[in-house]
Amino acid sequence: MAGTEATVRFRIYDSNGGKALSSLHPAVWIDRREAGQVREARECREKIQSFLQPGFNRRPNVDLNSYFILALNHQPSISVIDPLFGFGGSKLFALVPLRSTGEDWVMSADKKRLYVSMPAINQVAVIDTAEWKPSAHIDAGVKPSRVALQHDGKYLWIGNDAESKGSGITVIDTVSLTVAAHLDTGAGHHEIAFTEELPKGLDVTYFVNDGSEANDLAVTMARLFTGNTDVIALRNGYHGGSPSSMGLTSHSTWKFPVPGAIGIHHTVSPDPYRSQFSGTPEEIASKSAEDIRELIRYSTPGKIAAFIAEPIQGVGGATYGARNYLSEAYKITRDHGGLCIADEVQTGFGRTGDHYWGFENFDVIPDFVTMAKGIGNGVPLGAVTTRMEIAQALTQRIHFNTFGGNPVCMAAGLAVIDVIDEDGLQENSRVVGKRLKDGFKELAKHQQLIGDVRGMGLMLGVELVRDRKTKEPAKKETLAVLEAAREMGVLIGKGGIDGNVLRIKPPMCITAEDADFTLDVLDRALTAVAK
Repeated sequence: MAGTEATVRFRIYDSNGGKALSSLHPAVWIDRREAGQVREARECREKIQSFLQPGFNRRPNVDLNSYFILALNHQPSISVIDPLFGFGGSKLFALVPLRSTGEDWVMSADKKRLYVSMPAINQVAVIDTAEWKPSAHIDAGVKPSRVALQHDGKYLWIGNDAESKGSGITVIDTVSLTVAAHLDTGAGHHEIAFTEELPKGLDVTYFVNDGSEANDLAVTMARLFTGNTDVIALRNGYHGGSPSSMGLTSHSTWKFPVPGAIGIHHTVSPDPYRSQFSGTPEEIASKSAEDIRELIRYSTPGKIAAFIAEPIQGVGGATYGARNYLSEAYKITRDHGGLCIADEVQTGFGRTGDHYWGFENFDVIPDFVTMAKGIGNGVPLGAVTTRMEIAQALTQRIHFNTFGGNPVCMAAGLAVIDVIDEDGLQENSRVVGKRLKDGFKELAKHQQLIGDVRGMGLMLGVELVRDRKTKEPAKKETLAVLEAAREMGVLIGKGGIDGNVLRIKPPMCITAEDADFTLDVLDRALTAVAK
């Protein structure tokens, strides 16, 4: 191969802590926007002669971190390159023959195994890095595309080719090197790359079309995994409009008069502004959590499947309990055999500012995270992320979603996530959200219609009341404020069971100037309505 022209595809493996390879070899560089993929530099003429020297097959006697791996397109092999060979240039360290061309690969955490997908022959090669030769071949039964290892190394996740039978995810047990599960989503390999922002262990994602489907699926998996039926949701919460998710929803204004889902119970909201309990917000939160225990005692067989809650209620008017509520509620749920579902349809993807997910504001880790809306920015896309052992409950039957995870929506979702990160929209939510919240509190000093200002980041609520002592909802006045604001160029939604809460959830790209304009318009609107 020496001296020949070759079209090459590079992929970095942990080279010196991810430092740019331009300092190691002039022909290559790292494009950080491409997740560590190595690209040819402009001055490289596709003659990578120094990488193609044969005959270097000595066993490694240095840290593998000083090596990187490349695959030759149309060549059934993997090349291991020593970028600092003799401090005089890069040399081929090992050439590993494969049964077919390698498509993608991943290294185990202990660096003893390299897994290489070979879609042309439906196999994954397992390469021993001590000898640099294949030690096993896994018959995936499908065309393996992308590969990824679970954080604990127990399972290898294979994203199957979208045209392959059983497309979706194949899960390999890395001990027995056998197929542990086929997760058939009809969606191709996109699922693997999704869970970077979630806590470790939440690493299995099913893609659906909206939040209602996501919550339906989470409840189904919880019931299958626990063997229990009853589910507890919060009063004032909203979880969708499908027949099942409508049962979880606790707003008469969003529930049609038709038979609902069975086994659904609603516990009191921990919202301190309108709670039936007295005390500090923390005391109200504890009393509200105890209501879950009593509900289980009196309305269920003593075991439940799940507890579902929005970290901040959206339709309910940006209400939420004190920081201790969810941790206490989750403990009670788990003490009674249930799993915890965080509905992040409205709070997720950085909207609350300080954290990427709403539940992170309350120091808890759920068993499921459901999401939609923000993930697609208008595209029909939803998702459920959970743990491997829970997801396996679905393998006892066929699960399929015709459009869930389709390539068009997945491409849009990945682009949205990139924009959130690259444009700093989470930080913008924190900064501009604080500006808005502080501004509303200032307005409350002279606008008597404002009874409460609450929320986090760019998920805020301003509750309007006729009397601050009785807290009588200002229903008509809210409608008048919304109309006056519309006439001045600001569109605002309303929420709460009485429709008296201004829901402030603008696009996350809103500017400080936009926020100031909104505050000025609402000040004028509130003044006009109060006359």
